[in-house]
Amino acid sequence: MKRLFLDTSKATFMVTKAAVEKSDGNGGQKRTRDGAPMWTVELLAQQPGEGGLVINVSFAGEKPKVTDGAVVVLDDLEVIPWNTNGRHGNAFRASNVRPAQASGKAA
Repeated sequence: MKRLFLDTSKATFMVTKAAVEKSDGNGGQKRTRDGAPMWTVELLAQQPGEGGLVINVSFAGEKPKVTDGAVVVLDDLEVIPWNTNGRHGNAFRASNVRPAQASGKAA
């Protein structure tokens, strides 16, 4: 599968809903092939001079310690276009979601 990574250097990401377990469709938490738990966090993405866009970003690993209103940094943000049964859209995935202050720079 081709991967399209996004440049996040000019964007700010703010948590609008803290991370929740990504469902596997059977009532359990989805996991990666190597067993890492998966999470989804709802974010407001903004660029200077542009409006905001609410996106859901999935990632694997430990649940991040971020709360509503926190500004975060996304590592390796990628967009995954999908098309299923006449429906289509984009999914977002990152390798990590962390508080902006942990990086020593603004998101």
